[in-house]
Amino acid sequence: ARALRRKLQEGKRDVGVIETALQTVDGEEVPVELRLVNTERSGTAERIGVVRDITERKSRERELERTRDLAERTKRIADVGGWELDPETMEVFWTEHLFDIFGLDDDEAPSLAGAIGVYHEEDRSIVADAVEAALSSGDSFDVEARCRRPDDEIRWLRIQGWPTVEDGEVVTLRGAVQDITEHKEYQQELERQNTRLEEFASVVSHDLRTPLNVAQGFIDIVRSGDVDDEAELLSEVADSLDQLEAYLIDLETLESQGTPVEEFEPVDVKTVARAAWERIKTNDASLELETNSTVSADGDRLTAAFQSIYANAIEHGGSTVTVTVGETESGLYVEDDGRGPKRGRYGDLFE
Repeated sequence: ARALRRKLQEGKRDVGVIETALQTVDGEEVPVELRLVNTERSGTAERIGVVRDITERKSRERELERTRDLAERTKRIADVGGWELDPETMEVFWTEHLFDIFGLDDDEAPSLAGAIGVYHEEDRSIVADAVEAALSSGDSFDVEARCRRPDDEIRWLRIQGWPTVEDGEVVTLRGAVQDITEHKEYQQELERQNTRLEEFASVVSHDLRTPLNVAQGFIDIVRSGDVDDEAELLSEVADSLDQLEAYLIDLETLESQGTPVEEFEPVDVKTVARAAWERIKTNDASLELETNSTVSADGDRLTAAFQSIYANAIEHGGSTVTVTVGETESGLYVEDDGRGPKRGRYGDLFE
């Protein structure tokens, strides 16, 4: 009633529209649009009112609002923000969630230079060049770049842009920014794992080749016929094959357990160190154990580690080398009295 009186007092010909609801005799509410018009008939002022059922329109509006809300929620779940650039004024518009991604207050969208400035200093040219190319060529782009948030946190982003071209000119450039930090971290971890696997394969190849070469060498001697004690040489071949089998068992264990060590147990270092020594061909080399430590470890993996170190010590230090396992204030050490690496190459050992 107040809205009707206010509109009628305005004295305009078309008083305007009021949206309200009517209640039917059955108690149902029906959304309606009430339009009032001032007119004259035979010199007499009249007011005409038209009531229209807008149930269907209201339903469409609610559906549209739900769709918009769903789209916004979906963007937030996917960590996607939207942006738009006016090529004529170079003004930039950001959606609310894009401010969240960059960790900025949503007072107003920055200028184009400010928008580029939110990216990592080493990656700004990637985004700037992509935008410039899209404006000049009309081609879309899809690039990755880092941003540095106000708290100095580095996030990885995927930036996409889609130009709207009319009469050969780009009239609008719209795009999306998605936080892909978790994806990039996963990708980088896979790359690190692949690198470790390549290094592991190299170590395995090295460790398997030593007993294989020994066995092959003794077999060649036996085949030559120039041998006094064939049984002894064949025993050496058998020892080398046993060592190969032990390596393969280690590999099968590693394959079944996966890369991470998830379960640790108390392990007596002296027992593990001695067991590893007995599993390799030591020739005339000797082992000295100067530790009574117990450590938390995976026993099989620690045995394999000692075994690999011993094999290298004998291969590079000579068949009569002495290998010592001892302890320090913070851990363990394995040393040998071989000639060691050439001067100036110590750093290469840790690559």
